[in-house]
Amino acid sequence: MTMPTARPALPWVAAATALLEQVAATQSEAIETASQWSADAIAADGLVHLFGTGHSRIPVEEMFPRYGSYPGFNPIVELSMTFHTQVVGANGQRQAMFIERMPGLAEVILSNFTFGPSDVMVVFSAGGTTAVPVEMARGARNRGLRVIAVTSVEQSTMSDATSRGSTRPLGRARPSPRSRSSIPSRSGPPSSSPSGAPCRPF
Repeated sequence: MTMPTARPALPWVAAATALLEQVAATQSEAIETASQWSADAIAADGLVHLFGTGHSRIPVEEMFPRYGSYPGFNPIVELSMTFHTQVVGANGQRQAMFIERMPGLAEVILSNFTFGPSDVMVVFSAGGTTAVPVEMARGARNRGLRVIAVTSVEQSTMSDATSRGSTRPLGRARPSPRSRSSIPSRSGPPSSSPSGAPCRPF
């Protein structure tokens, strides 16, 4: 009987492993700070608000509590920018991509909520230049919340922010007078390149 030979690891598995190792090597302090901010908020009867558009809704869903996990995470999901069952036609992808680039929409979304003094906002954005996530982070910070951006700073600085509907990438958003201290770490693209490190409190 001939035993089957082991299949070599797929290239993307090796690339993903290298990326995770890079994140661990360069972003440990930032990740620890983000987790401590979140723990402090929940311990003080506050909430950790989660926001993302497009496929960045996926980590929002992943952080929402399941059986046996910690409460205190509040997903803020706008169906107009995350409803992906239709590609064309009503509620199609073109509309979703258009809406998430609309300046001013984030402020309308934020106006629906009353935030507590201990609350934290986590904003997910793969590219870090789309108008709504960028303005969501700024608006939360202007309200005194600690803001954690999970993004690719390298990708955002390489992108043309103006063409995406924003004026400044997420990782370089202008601080407000009420903003908290930040972690001055930079991150790379969450892609096959091992230079990625996508978590950054600021």
